[in-house]
Amino acid sequence: MKKILVLDVYPNVNYRISKDQNGGYGTANDYGDSLLSKFIKFFVKYSVDFPPLYCVQVCGEIFNMNNHIEYKREENNYNPYDLIIVPSSIVCHETEIKKIKYLVKLKKKVIVIGPFASSNPENYIEAGASVVKGEPEMFFHKLNIDDDFLNNIPKLIENTKSYNLDELSYPGW
Repeated sequence: MKKILVLDVYPNVNYRISKDQNGGYGTANDYGDSLLSKFIKFFVKYSVDFPPLYCVQVCGEIFNMNNHIEYKREENNYNPYDLIIVPSSIVCHETEIKKIKYLVKLKKKVIVIGPFASSNPENYIEAGASVVKGEPEMFFHKLNIDDDFLNNIPKLIENTKSYNLDELSYPGW
């Protein structure tokens, strides 16, 4: 059993960012600096929040292959994890790449998933990560994450797997 972290990285801003909107590329809701705008930004940031749904499905797929999976926005101790999965977005990609470079210096295996990395893998690969190109839930479905897999992860993973949606695991809420 491997210990896997889905690390959903966000910049430290005072407005809401959602990686799951705009076709998975993400949106940022900065409404301005008036008193009403600040209230709306605060209210939206702390009341409307959800992870990218493809991450929830990936968590379900990994869990159902008898691996330990955790989803976190922040983490200080990366030692226990065999693999770190980073969801990508256009609105957070600078912060994601900075975190990936840090994780690679720690000798961690990093895979980036999501529509943005799938269509723009170059910067993530240059940072030292591997990128799943295509549907990550299909890639992780029934994937045996063992030492052989972890030691031979290609930089660009062309996902050609396709399954009937009814075969997929329940989401890992």
